[in-house]
Amino acid sequence: MNSLAFPVLSEGEKIYLVVEQRQEDELPQPEYIADRTLKTGVEIVAEAGMHGGLWRTKLVKEKKGKVEHVEVLGDCFYKGRGAVIRQGVR
Repeated sequence: MNSLAFPVLSEGEKIYLVVEQRQEDELPQPEYIADRTLKTGVEIVAEAGMHGGLWRTKLVKEKKGKVEHVEVLGDCFYKGRGAVIRQGVR
């Protein structure tokens, strides 16, 4: 059984998460797919590419507007992927 508890905060206290990008990788090369339904020279982006990168999540505790505690909860690496482009070959 899982339980979820929320802390009781006194006046002027805040708890929040901060997620920041620590590193951004280069965009991978696109993948080209021959498409006989398109005229030669026509290209259509079937899927947009995405940069990979390293992200860090931190828990921040504030009291009366001053940061009292910062705790790193974890780092997560996301692998980038290249765009998929349909290329006409008719």
